Amino acid sequence: MVMIRSEKGTINSISVSDPSRLLGKIHLAVSVKIEKKGDSFASSWNEQEEVSHIAIDLPAGVSEGKSVSIDLLK
Repeated sequence: MVMIRSEKGTINSISVSDPSRLLGKIHLAVSVKIEKKGDSFASSWNEQEEVSHIAIDLPAGVSEGKSVSIDLLK
């Protein structure tokens, strides 16, 4: 499950979860330039494709299935 909060063409935050509890990471591609890294994610801009690739680590163990939110404004 993916939820993206945006305003005026800018992505403010992304929340993801895997209710099936089968995945360890979620990969997204968005058409907005994002070049950031955090504790649970990394993103990079591909100028040729004009997309940002975002990899978000999902919780493991007793936290499996819980949401991970990343704030892209900070």
